[in-house]
Amino acid sequence: MTNSDSFPHADRRTALRATAGLAALSVAGCLGGGANGSDGSDGTADGDASGDGASADDGVDVDYAVERVAEGFENPWGIAFLPDDGRLLVTERPGRLSLVDPADGSTTSVAGAPEVFSRGQGGLLDVTIHPEFPDDSRVYLTYAATDDSGARDTIYSYGHRNPQAMAVRSETGRIWQCEHGERDGDEINVIERGGNYGWPVASEACNYGTDERVAPSHRERGDVVAPVHYWPCGSGGFPPSGAVFYDGDAFPEWRGDLFAGTLAAQYLGRFTVEGAGATDATVVEREPLLADRDWRVRGVDG
Repeated sequence: MTNSDSFPHADRRTALRATAGLAALSVAGCLGGGANGSDGSDGTADGDASGDGASADDGVDVDYAVERVAEGFENPWGIAFLPDDGRLLVTERPGRLSLVDPADGSTTSVAGAPEVFSRGQGGLLDVTIHPEFPDDSRVYLTYAATDDSGARDTIYSYGHRNPQAMAVRSETGRIWQCEHGERDGDEINVIERGGNYGWPVASEACNYGTDERVAPSHRERGDVVAPVHYWPCGSGGFPPSGAVFYDGDAFPEWRGDLFAGTLAAQYLGRFTVEGAGATDATVVEREPLLADRDWRVRGVDG
């Protein structure tokens, strides 16, 4: 963790502009097979997976622009706005934490980042700040390390295959989570304390290279929590990455919507949400944003 006293101050007008917006980290990559990504099929809590390959356009037309504010990162992963002045904390998987000023694109290394075990998908990953920042200047990081001595083992939920993102929905205070399936079967979940989310005894995915189901569907078992939204086997999937609920003022038409990046599909997905909990929430993918950029969208904040 680090302290906000070490952060130089940015221009307030820039802060207001940046804080109201929506930011996404992207990693340029080659367009592979099936890279048009998720079919947007609606796998809701009542099991209505359409699999028709189309998003549900809700007629919301928002004018936005893309601005590059910094570059030169190595495996950028997580991003978080500082609400007091609009600068950005950015993690890089090898273990670097940086502070980016959108006003001039300057990047400052932040001291005190932990030593991490960087290999494969491991390393320095996500970053978030305390809800009362800057009054409480704590910064929280997720990372892989080889020494966990003194750590307290606590399991809040289980049955997750490959979790990629968590976001708190301000209207309810509930934690939402995105994770990868095997072949397709990607999920959006509302997390309940002590909940079993199925893996490996329940899944909406197929085995790699086949059309055979990995396991029975969540809805065929009474002892697991079903995802509020999923991409069934054969849909093309939506390998998710970072996610955030948009609560800003710049785009009021989007307020309360869930935004999630996708890797292989290479776009930023927008989802509308109705209902509050793990059993009554309805999620609909509305539109793919930034789909013409060939970007693997990783971190999202706004």
